[in-house]
Amino acid sequence: MPIVKYNPVRELQTIQRDLERLWDFDWDVAPSFETMPFDIYEDDGNLIAEISLPKFKKEEISVTLDSGLLEVKAVHDENVETKDRRYYLHESSNSYLRRVSIPENVKLDKAEAEFKDGILKITMPIGSKSNAKLLPVK
Repeated sequence: MPIVKYNPVRELQTIQRDLERLWDFDWDVAPSFETMPFDIYEDDGNLIAEISLPKFKKEEISVTLDSGLLEVKAVHDENVETKDRRYYLHESSNSYLRRVSIPENVKLDKAEAEFKDGILKITMPIGSKSNAKLLPVK
């Protein structure tokens, strides 16, 4: 390999070419990372978590409460067979996982989860500490 004299202009041309490629990229087909709205608030002696999960069914949602941690998981697989289509972007599965810290004085054994109209509502009474629990979603 021959030795080539350093040329700063060539370096700038390379950067310019890379930037032009970046700006020419079709950003409409780039993956988007969305987070579902998630609220946690205290109301009438309860800690309440509300999560918007519009694309999911009740059976696809799992809620786990452990001392100091709330975990919400949801997985949706959609297998649709289509012919005569040329997709530029096709997402056939959707998943959601969120873990948040909660106060340790939540009564886990009295907590409830309800899913209605695309909103998961988890009600956790505040009181003394208790053991971990997997909540059934009603």
